[in-house]
Amino acid sequence: MREGKKHPFAINVWRWGLLILLLVLWEIGARLKWIDPFFFSSPLEIARTAVIKWQGGTLWRDIAYTGASTLLGFVLGTVIGSIVGLLFWFSRPVAQVAEPWMIVLNALPKLALAPVLVIWFGIGFLSKVILAFLMTVVVAAMSAYSGVRTADPALETLMVSLCAVVMSLALGVLGAWCSIQILEYGYHFGIVTPPVTMPWAHLACAVLLVFVLSSLACLLPAWRMKHASVTDLLSVREG
Repeated sequence: MREGKKHPFAINVWRWGLLILLLVLWEIGARLKWIDPFFFSSPLEIARTAVIKWQGGTLWRDIAYTGASTLLGFVLGTVIGSIVGLLFWFSRPVAQVAEPWMIVLNALPKLALAPVLVIWFGIGFLSKVILAFLMTVVVAAMSAYSGVRTADPALETLMVSLCAVVMSLALGVLGAWCSIQILEYGYHFGIVTPPVTMPWAHLACAVLLVFVLSSLACLLPAWRMKHASVTDLLSVREG
């Protein structure tokens, strides 16, 4: 590691040199028919096609099309895979049943499914999204499940408490919104006749009660772990 810091120029020369050597060998192999240029093309042919498309004004459109499909499939695969991994954490029996299947799916070469996806969904936007999704969803699920399975129990308790706080506040906001909508419908149909006095004292007590319960939900893990503050749980390690 220290030698790499002492000679960064030499390392960069070797890196770029290997890249240039690979491109030269690729070009020579395509010209001498060592490799099939129909399937592997050549660096100069790729550069020439890129220049033609850039002059025709279609290069950035094609890049945006492919990039958008890849990004969408990656985001969907990461989000859904992470949710599946967390669901495995909530249900250990389901995780034990699904784990061998996840390992098999992870070992399956995803690029081998590309011809099948083209036959099923065509060569359009959808097939590219599905291919990117399949290449990320299993990896994301296994990574999420492995991460939460090895997490510190104190951190698990903290996260459950924080989720409970968020849900309680969200339910409080939803209840207030529903109450306002009910009053509006009451005014509209004549069920509630103005003037209606808002019970500000009761609302303040309710807000204070929600705040106290949320604080207790946050402080419960710290109290159980005999720590002075919740943030101290972040420094807890097993053993």
